[in-house]
Amino acid sequence: MARRSRAGLFGGVLWDSCGFARSGALTTATTASSANAAYTWHLATDTLTWGPNAAEALGVSADDLPRTGAAFANLTERHSGLDRLAAILSCETAPTDDGTPFEARYALRLDPDRIVMIDDVGCFFVDGHGRPAFVRGLIRAQLGEETAAPSHAPIEMRSALLEDIAEDVAETRNSRHAVTLIVGTVEQSADDETALTEIGRSVRRLLRRSDHFALYAPGRFALALTSCTGAEAQSAMNRVLQVIAANPSLIEVSVRLGAASAPDHTTNAADLLRHAEKALDHAIVQGERAGLYHERLAASSPTASGTSPEDVIDALNGREIGFLAQAIVDAASMRPILSTVLPRIDAKGVVAAAQDLAPSMEQAGLSLLLDGRLLERAADHLAEHHSEGLVLPIARATLEDPEWLAMLAAHLGIRPGIASRLIVSVPEAALGCEAAQGRLDAMKALGIGLALRGFGTGYLSAEQLHGLPVDLAVIDGRFIQTLHRSTEDRLFVRKLIEKAHSCGIATIAEWVESEETARLLSEWGVDYLQGGLFGPALKAEREAAPLQARRA
Repeated sequence: MARRSRAGLFGGVLWDSCGFARSGALTTATTASSANAAYTWHLATDTLTWGPNAAEALGVSADDLPRTGAAFANLTERHSGLDRLAAILSCETAPTDDGTPFEARYALRLDPDRIVMIDDVGCFFVDGHGRPAFVRGLIRAQLGEETAAPSHAPIEMRSALLEDIAEDVAETRNSRHAVTLIVGTVEQSADDETALTEIGRSVRRLLRRSDHFALYAPGRFALALTSCTGAEAQSAMNRVLQVIAANPSLIEVSVRLGAASAPDHTTNAADLLRHAEKALDHAIVQGERAGLYHERLAASSPTASGTSPEDVIDALNGREIGFLAQAIVDAASMRPILSTVLPRIDAKGVVAAAQDLAPSMEQAGLSLLLDGRLLERAADHLAEHHSEGLVLPIARATLEDPEWLAMLAAHLGIRPGIASRLIVSVPEAALGCEAAQGRLDAMKALGIGLALRGFGTGYLSAEQLHGLPVDLAVIDGRFIQTLHRSTEDRLFVRKLIEKAHSCGIATIAEWVESEETARLLSEWGVDYLQGGLFGPALKAEREAAPLQARRA
């Protein structure tokens, strides 16, 4: 059978469809470059056989060459591209007696701080059942790229981490296997990207083959440690901190850690990540270097605003819960459009953002009471100020409470005309299930708008986002704060804007503190801006036009 031909990638040699040189000898071209190596792989026995110069091509000793497909797969950097087996299994070309061509590109981690990009071409042959049985191919190690990790769109990082955690957590349900997730953040660093790279190099020396290290959000990293129980988590965090402190490049870098374990704390991957982040946030508030998740952690301590559950209970009993309004402006005209409700404990003079109060209120079972009181105050305000609109943040626990919908309907019913000027903001972390979408549909049917708070924390895929009845996506302020000094954050925010707009959802950027940041965001297409640049939180007084969201 005639073979299709194509120009090969290696050494200017013309290769046929199965990666063989026209002379018929696979080794003819491999000597053209020290970075090329031939191999054969028998899938039935998983035996991997290398050409004579493979060790030189990969820059390893002959003893370190992987001799099985499984050993080679263990070297493959997760989510670095389509690996060999995936390329073979996804091949749509009909198998022939002459073999079926494939191409793959991925990365190998050959030691803790050495990554090499690989171009892999060849052909595979099938057995009598049509299953891949034998592979003959050629890899090219791009030695010039070995100092850099494979790049990913930042918006994909958290989803990739959740996929990895899900695999590990699933094993805990049916065995005595355990996994601890450690998340960390960099503080007091002029260059987060360089610091995170150095942290990765240091920490990977602690990891076993089954452990994972990932950068999963701007300024944040994660370690998934298999066979590490909750009882061992604190010791593991201490070892991580010691290794980081021993790196001369990180002497002036401050790192905080938080951890949670499965099955000790949960058997759900998303919850494991949330628990670890909650422990990290608590460590930051308390000024600690590391924190371990505990169910009573949030309820037993003040929030970042200094407000404890006891303070809220006292304020609720004394009807001292009020609110201030923080302006949201149109990014093009800088004209006020809406205002976001910020809870205020009148007796203490404390103003708190929703993300500050939510963890401790949920743990103390106060979310519905607090959000219900704020709904009452916001509804009264809208009834008195007919030209204004408000965004009311509610907690995840409130959204999930069966009494919330009836409470919302009652307040809207006794104040006709306010529904179109009220937008309820829900956290992205609450919307990963069908039940949550049903609650959103029910609220939408009452005539209100819906906003997605904490957008960018990565809990929703683009497909899930597209199916939600959401009008606004509020980009998490943590990603806005560092735009002036982080290329990664700038790319990340632009991807978020594109993702929302592709789903017909308008965007708000919060924590905007400078004119430079406002200008950048406006140029990138953000619809609305919010933050200290537009004045302190106070009662909205200027006329605000109705929101014109992008959703058709």
